[in-house]
Amino acid sequence: MHSFGGYLHYKTSLVQFIHELDNKELEDDAADSRGVIPCATSSAIERQFQQEYTNDMFRDVQTEFGKKADCNIRAFYEQGDSAWVKVEKEILAYEKTQYVTYNVHFDHSTSLMSTTCSKVQVYCVATVL
Repeated sequence: MHSFGGYLHYKTSLVQFIHELDNKELEDDAADSRGVIPCATSSAIERQFQQEYTNDMFRDVQTEFGKKADCNIRAFYEQGDSAWVKVEKEILAYEKTQYVTYNVHFDHSTSLMSTTCSKVQVYCVATVL
C-alpha cells in the first residue's frame, strides 16, 4: 500500500486496485524511460542507493524508506557491547491510528539482533554494508 501513495486502503475494491496498479506501472515505465527515478526524501543514503542500484532495486528501497517514516525511536540505551532501542510504529487500522512497539536488542560483539513485538521474539543476523 505504501507503493501506491496511500490511495489504497482496506475498503479498496479489486477494480480500484487493478486501476491503481496499472497507473503505478505507467508511472514506473515513464520514470524508467527518463533514466533516473527521483529520490522521495533528502536522505544521503537514499541518494546513494539511487546512484548504485537498478531502477527496480531502487523502487524497493523507496518502499522501505516509506515504511520507516512511520517509526519513531522512543528510547535508546547502550551498555558495553549491547544496545537496546524501543521503536514505536504508527499504523492506520480501520481509520484509527494505533501504535505498535518493538523492543530491539543489538549485540555488537556477535552482530546478532533480536526484536520483540506482541510477545514474539525474532532473531536475525545484522549485516554491515
